[in-house]
Amino acid sequence: MNTSEPLNPTNLSEEINELKRILDELKLNTNDNNDAFFSCAMALIIFLMQCGFAFLEAGAVRSKNCTNILIKNVLDSLLGILGYWAIGWALAYGPNSNNFLDHFFGFSQFFVIGLQNYAKFFFQFVFAATAATIISGAVAERAEFACFLTYSLLITSFCYPILTHWGWTPNGWMARGFDPSLGLEQHFLENNTLKQ
Repeated sequence: MNTSEPLNPTNLSEEINELKRILDELKLNTNDNNDAFFSCAMALIIFLMQCGFAFLEAGAVRSKNCTNILIKNVLDSLLGILGYWAIGWALAYGPNSNNFLDHFFGFSQFFVIGLQNYAKFFFQFVFAATAATIISGAVAERAEFACFLTYSLLITSFCYPILTHWGWTPNGWMARGFDPSLGLEQHFLENNTLKQ
């Protein structure tokens, strides 16, 4: 211990305050990292539902269509992430400067430009992809390959994100409702797309 400098109580209290500030900042960063890890881990589990749906569909169709179903489910996820990345996130969570239109859809952060929370993006993407995959089971062996992929891209890029904006953003017109899990919006989407 160096005793050549006398202890100054003013400097000590300043140093203690600075250390408290640094510690609070570290705690905040740790909490953010823990939240991001948990969100990504749960999103990965939800994303694994894609495999379950693919195997369920492959088991429900004739054996000659198994490869088609499995490839369809892989492409469903790939096109889904491209559509949600390019357009879906912006429609679901992008801030909108127009107060009236903000009740219906977002209109910024296309291609996730300006996004800070990528864990939330991945978490929301897997729900959009799951919405398209649920529909894929209903049209197995009943739809052309290209038609289904187009349909899947529309679901993950436009339909699901707009319903998400309605229910999960603070300004959405359904946000003050009673359904924090978005189950109502999800079932509305699935029911109305399957009736077409």
